[in-house]
Amino acid sequence: NQADVEWKFARSKLWIEYFDDTATLPPPFNMIPSPKSLFYCVQWCLESIYQSNRTVGYNSRTIR
Repeated sequence: NQADVEWKFARSKLWIEYFDDTATLPPPFNMIPSPKSLFYCVQWCLESIYQSNRTVGYNSRTIR
């Protein structure tokens, strides 16, 4: 039945859109930080520290 195939396709499309990389957990639980979000936060902090140290080192070398 063509209607059944179309319904299954539309349903699977909705599931794929719902479970993309940005939504780790469904709405009631997404208020609690997930391990994935904590990893991204730590990664961002380390990259920011690395970039600031790199910039400070570059500026101190050019002043001398």
